[in-house]
Amino acid sequence: MFISALEEAQKVMDDDSASDTQIKNAAESLNAAKDELEKAKDKENLALDAKAEGICDYTNDLGGVAALNNGVEPSSSNDKSALVWHNWNDRYEAGTTTVQNAWLSYSWDEEVVLDSTDVYYFTDVGGIMMPKEVKFEYKDADGDWNEIKDAKGLGCEVDKYNTTELGQIKTTALRMVMVPQEMSEADPVHGVGVIEWKVKGKYVKDIDNTDPQIEGAEDGKTYCNPVKIKVTDENLDTVTVKVNGENETAITLDEDGCYEVGAAEGTQTITAKDRSGNTKTLTIRVNDGHTGKIADCHTKAICEVCGEEYGEFNPDVHTGGTEVKNAKAATVKEEGYTGDTYCRGCGEIISKGEAIEKIKDDTAKDDKDDIAKGDISYTTVVDEKAPATKIDVDEEKAYRKTSQRQDDFL
Repeated sequence: MFISALEEAQKVMDDDSASDTQIKNAAESLNAAKDELEKAKDKENLALDAKAEGICDYTNDLGGVAALNNGVEPSSSNDKSALVWHNWNDRYEAGTTTVQNAWLSYSWDEEVVLDSTDVYYFTDVGGIMMPKEVKFEYKDADGDWNEIKDAKGLGCEVDKYNTTELGQIKTTALRMVMVPQEMSEADPVHGVGVIEWKVKGKYVKDIDNTDPQIEGAEDGKTYCNPVKIKVTDENLDTVTVKVNGENETAITLDEDGCYEVGAAEGTQTITAKDRSGNTKTLTIRVNDGHTGKIADCHTKAICEVCGEEYGEFNPDVHTGGTEVKNAKAATVKEEGYTGDTYCRGCGEIISKGEAIEKIKDDTAKDDKDDIAKGDISYTTVVDEKAPATKIDVDEEKAYRKTSQRQDDFL
């Protein structure tokens, strides 16, 4: 990852038309890769458990293959105190001047997954020099050697560990093939040498096969407010985000493992990866606020995107129908009242009613006496929804007298 980020950063630096955003993203990716490289130091050096072999093994000349994984750190490429492997006497096929490439290999009794390798080369500043080039091969299930074509790094520099990313190769053996530099017509090639060869990775049996967990949001869903997610994994390595599948950027989680995903144009894909290579992705949309129907007196607005209620009630928009309360019919003695209109939705009063005048009293005195004595009674029905109706007392009086004469006759 570091080498890839470094190469990408170099491209941006060489591009005079690179935008500020491209420069910023390249810098962030490089910093994230640097952090990952630092973490890689803690990965297990499987070379310490490996069986080392080579094209030759001069145990009495500087050390032989046993020097490769003895765990002693060199101070320079000319450091012989830590023991050294070289191929000086095996540069050519036996009895000929046909050049043969040098090779070294590590093998394990169990399957391993290899992440990277670090090689510290030896030189005596004379016949033994840095390799011209190097490649790595792994042994497949059939026992055949295959070149790791996607390996990145492959450096052959002096006075440093040359790191090569292997891409998590599963195997039981790794081989390094070194091409020597040309020397002279009489003695065509230099020899090559190695002081220390590390291999970083894990045994298959020890690998964590559990994906990281991302909580707090549903994959494929659209949100209209920032979303707080939580990422958990005991072996968590990196968390990144891409917008519309582009510009992968590292995410920094807080102390609780949380991160707030804000609004952006398009989809956002969060990818969590642990040190065993397990990954978990979450793709969501986060809009900049809600949109949709307006609120009324008893229902908040419903977002047409996410379906959630938002905002406040709207007291100016009444829905659900109306009803009239407190209506009262007018009588001879008391005024009536048309009633107040209420909203059935929220229960609030919409409009106040009006008073209805008393019924005008035009009855004759004798009828008044009869009414007062209780000899004559009548009931007036008033429609609560209609205006008060004035009763014609003269007509009512004539009706009562006619009814009385009919009663006397009978």
